[in-house]
Amino acid sequence: MSLLLNGCASGLCLASHRPACRRRRQRTWCDHYDGRLCRTRISCDRGGDRHWSRKVPVPFAARAKVYAGFAPFTVHCEAMGRVFAVRRLPAHHGSTPGFTLSNDRKFAPLERRSVVGAFWSAVSTYGNVILSFLVFLVLARLLTPDEFGIVAVASVFVDIILIVSRGGLPEAVIQRPVLEEEFADTAFWLSTGGGFLLCIILVLLALPIAQLFSMPELGPVLMTLSLVLVFGGVGAVHEARLQRSFAFKQLAMRAIAANIVAGGISVLLAVYGWGVWAMVAQRVLASLATAILNWVTLGWVPKMRFVPALAKDQWTFGSRVFGANLLIGLNVRLQELIAAAFLTPAAVGYIRLSWRCIDLVSQLAVIPLGAVAMASFARTGAEGGRVDEAYLGFIRLSSVLAFPCFFGMAAIAPVMVPVVFGPNWADAVPVLQLLCLTAVPFVVSSFMWPLMAAIKRADQNFYISLVQVGVGTTLSLMAAPFGLYAVTFSHLLRTYLVWPMTLRIMRTDAGVSTSRIFSAIGPPLLLSLGMAAIVYGIYLTVAGRIPDPALCVVLLASGGIVYLGGSFLFMPDIVRSVSSEALKILKPKTL
Repeated sequence: MSLLLNGCASGLCLASHRPACRRRRQRTWCDHYDGRLCRTRISCDRGGDRHWSRKVPVPFAARAKVYAGFAPFTVHCEAMGRVFAVRRLPAHHGSTPGFTLSNDRKFAPLERRSVVGAFWSAVSTYGNVILSFLVFLVLARLLTPDEFGIVAVASVFVDIILIVSRGGLPEAVIQRPVLEEEFADTAFWLSTGGGFLLCIILVLLALPIAQLFSMPELGPVLMTLSLVLVFGGVGAVHEARLQRSFAFKQLAMRAIAANIVAGGISVLLAVYGWGVWAMVAQRVLASLATAILNWVTLGWVPKMRFVPALAKDQWTFGSRVFGANLLIGLNVRLQELIAAAFLTPAAVGYIRLSWRCIDLVSQLAVIPLGAVAMASFARTGAEGGRVDEAYLGFIRLSSVLAFPCFFGMAAIAPVMVPVVFGPNWADAVPVLQLLCLTAVPFVVSSFMWPLMAAIKRADQNFYISLVQVGVGTTLSLMAAPFGLYAVTFSHLLRTYLVWPMTLRIMRTDAGVSTSRIFSAIGPPLLLSLGMAAIVYGIYLTVAGRIPDPALCVVLLASGGIVYLGGSFLFMPDIVRSVSSEALKILKPKTL
């Protein structure tokens, strides 16, 4: 049932006084949800005078439709003394001022909007991952490992500097309880200025970096890719405001469109022999198209104002996010830099291709669950539930999905890599197989981050990342003189050396014992290892007797049949439990 409140300068208006012509009606929306609220004030000012102000009960999500009158006026929506929405409406002839506050369920409470947002966020994630991998696959067959290696080295610098450029500003905009226009304008100019400044610095350092790595082609590539820093800075706050307003559908569609355009152009350039510049064009065009589409979608033009006090607040908040993100980026990409310093560009290309395959599995089977885990852990703790049980449920579900993919990919890599990427990538097979062996610590640790944040121990995440960077850098430097496979093995060794620290923190801070973790992931782990052994045995038996493409299909089908059959035969309870947990994650709660 809807509650209608109308007011005007001469007194209280009736519902029937709303304009008959819907085309002449000006509307704005004030959305708010807080389980602690019992009353919300919505008031309307015009010409400096407050014409009406009403307190109304809002037991859950509320949406106010406000109608403009003959003169401009401002709408204030406030709760518990805090203004959470301020809208300026223009004058419009023929409309009567007033508003409708509705608690009708068709107006989508916040949790439902969150579920819809999560759906479109998943569409964006899966769509972009699959699209970018398909483009990567095509380019891998058209270009050489050396060309991939040069772009990979340049991308390491750009990606790490991009983290510095963002500086946690988008997160600061998203997390702001009340987003004032001055705050958004300050964040935009801080982000844009940082992007331009870091772009200039990278251009100046491009040639010295190329000389340091003995890669003459690296200099021009770095100079061109520095444009990504500018485009990223210009579009970061617009993207954050779209995320804040739950415009995930628009973000998803435009990100996919940008990747389609950039990917298509890069493939055409590669076909016509542009080599390394095909990949450079893909990255720059995708960044430019994303920024333009975000501007067009949001329709917000920042004003020329910069508030130093707000900039200080933004930097204080963003520095915490920035530090963790920087360590994560260094942890993932430092291995490629060390390989570039001691090995050939082709070796870096082999590492990059292997990581793209690992990323494909993690983006599809692990990372989307990690995004849901943060909210689930927080909600479980707030409701007095057991966060440790929720954590075990997530790693059980993720291990059922991820382990067969990782270990199956390791088993079929000798035939899959040449068939999919071409015979010139055969040297990447051992690299991919070694990286697949990090699956167990990766799955267990991926959900530690949201769990530690939910129990207010996010400092442990920073500590673990710092140790990983230190140990990984030391081992990679020691292994670099011994070649590509030694560097890859050092990463595997670092993963298992640091993992006991992760397990200890889980036991002491979250109350999740190591035995319970292995009980949750043990059955899918053993079944996946058995499946991989059977598939590899088939490969050894059949290899050379049938064409490699057909053999690849046979191995994939065999692995799927063995794992699915074994799941229902040897762990039916886990299959039922995982199905139930997946439904709990995906099914929105009703209010």
